[in-house]
Amino acid sequence: MFTLPEEFVSYGKGQVESLANLTHITLTGLERLADLQLRSAKTLANENVKAATSALEIKDLQELSAFQSNFAKPGIEGLTAYARGLYDIAQGAQAETQKFLEAQMAEFNKAALTSLDKVVKSAPAGSDLAVATVKSAMTAANSAYDTFSKAVKQAAEITEAGMTAAGSATAPAAGTNTKKKTA
Repeated sequence: MFTLPEEFVSYGKGQVESLANLTHITLTGLERLADLQLRSAKTLANENVKAATSALEIKDLQELSAFQSNFAKPGIEGLTAYARGLYDIAQGAQAETQKFLEAQMAEFNKAALTSLDKVVKSAPAGSDLAVATVKSAMTAANSAYDTFSKAVKQAAEITEAGMTAAGSATAPAAGTNTKKKTA
């Protein structure tokens, strides 16, 4: 009978758990996306019914002008809200995935250093330089990963600021355009 060493079994269990966590993150994001799309479709359908009903009640040119000037505003606001919702979902999924990957990286580093320490204890004399080189390479890789992670966070913050500014500017712009048409 063949038995697997405990380390392999433990590693396999850890990988299954990691896959389950990543799957949960992905499915949660997809669930939020489906919910956003359903809510947006319902809102759009209701707005279209209201617009069609309003269009059928137009009796003169003044009412037509008012209808035209107010027609686009709910659509622009809805599109802005939808884009914001998509961004929030993507940002949330990215943050969860990043936390997951950071935890995996920390676990990997811990395991690698533990293994390296075991190798050092059983290594022949004179192998200190090779071990120091490996540890130095791991430190450099961790530093590069930290720098990359910080850059991604900064890019996300810049994107967030841009989305907030765009959302703040869109609604007044839609209102401004409709006011110009009615004047």
